[in-house]
Amino acid sequence: KDWQDVEAVDRIGLDREFYEILGLQVPHVTIPVRPGRDMARLIEVAAMDQKLKGLGQNTAVDFNTKLISLMEQKE
Repeated sequence: KDWQDVEAVDRIGLDREFYEILGLQVPHVTIPVRPGRDMARLIEVAAMDQKLKGLGQNTAVDFNTKLISLMEQKE
């Protein structure tokens, strides 16, 4: 798909989507790719993020929690 045609993509990673294949829930990750982007690095980062989520570490949630905490301190 053309990137402008994609609607409401969670760019932070707080929401997780899954496909069901043979009764197993498989993560679905949308990666924004445009000409000139380093696709290998984007895929590598997405794979590392999935591995961390499997180990119980959700970097998107951690980042969001810290960001909200900092924003509340400044108010």
